[in-house]
Amino acid sequence: MARQRALLVLDNAAGSAQVIPLLPGSDSCLVLVTSRRHLGDLPGAVVPVLLEVLAPAEARELFVRLAPRATADPAEAVTELVQLTGCLPLAISLLARVYARQPSWSLADLTAETRTSLLTVVVEKDSVAAAFDVSYRQLNRRQQRFFRLLGLHPGVTIDPYAAAALAGVSLREASRHLDELQGESLLIQVGYLRYGMHDLIRRYARDRAAAGPAVGRNQALERLLDYYQYASALAEDLLTRHTHATAGTMPASVPAAVPSLTGHDHATGWARTERTNLLACLDHATRTGRHDRVIALTANVAALLRLDGPWADALARYATALRAAQHLGDRPGQARILSELGTVQRFTGDYRDAVENLNEALHHLVT
Repeated sequence: MARQRALLVLDNAAGSAQVIPLLPGSDSCLVLVTSRRHLGDLPGAVVPVLLEVLAPAEARELFVRLAPRATADPAEAVTELVQLTGCLPLAISLLARVYARQPSWSLADLTAETRTSLLTVVVEKDSVAAAFDVSYRQLNRRQQRFFRLLGLHPGVTIDPYAAAALAGVSLREASRHLDELQGESLLIQVGYLRYGMHDLIRRYARDRAAAGPAVGRNQALERLLDYYQYASALAEDLLTRHTHATAGTMPASVPAAVPSLTGHDHATGWARTERTNLLACLDHATRTGRHDRVIALTANVAALLRLDGPWADALARYATALRAAQHLGDRPGQARILSELGTVQRFTGDYRDAVENLNEALHHLVT
């Protein structure tokens, strides 16, 4: 290739060491390298281009181009289908081939099949799960275990503290694994030391975890819930010094590592960053009938709900937590939730119910 003017394409490289011997010795060639991994050791002027998922309109266009008979289907139905793939080109192209191979299927049939078994839909030997298997097999056993457990997280993003609790490893090891999985394109860094997963990869990780012992999954989720309950209690304590008189509810088990929340502003920032995860954990506790967790986690996001609302959501969550406290006969828990319920009702102008609930909260405290 020396002294030639050419575009050289090296597709699906396993690593920098595989690419370096193939690079031309002059600057007259442009080399395009694709890889699942981040190739950090390539020499010379390297311009990394991270490929994002398609925009919804692009995803719809790709599907229709690969499956022309979809032009007869409503655009809204095609949009619904590609949204189930998370707009991932690999999954879109696979479904388009399925649609072309199955002329008797309607788009509604393909959509129903996609909802239940997208990862395992096969065209000849290709499937979404098989593509993910290639990356999964490159991980060592500790990385594979860590990746599987990440799929259990009820929320959508994770930081090293929560990951350490979920996997039962040190903060340093969790940070290293998160960085390694990002390098394998199994995670996306969505902020400073905060990572997310594509929806299909999360489903793949969760399916992998489901193949293992249930006791291990349950223990991992308990560690994660302990972490969020403990950290949110610290945040609630800092916030209530300015807004309310009741501190957060701590779990029985103390996590090995928690962020250092040093003041009101820091606690507010942490709570707002973790809001989606905290509410997802609360929803998980509600679905699984963990009444003690429902009471504690609801109490620990009370200041955040008062600050940011929406108050209609806060009222619904307090009603759920109150039923949980009544189910357990937890009078202090009922008092706490009734107090928060009355406070938000006062904010909404519902003074009559606010007075009634605040008086009932006082009754539970003094009797």
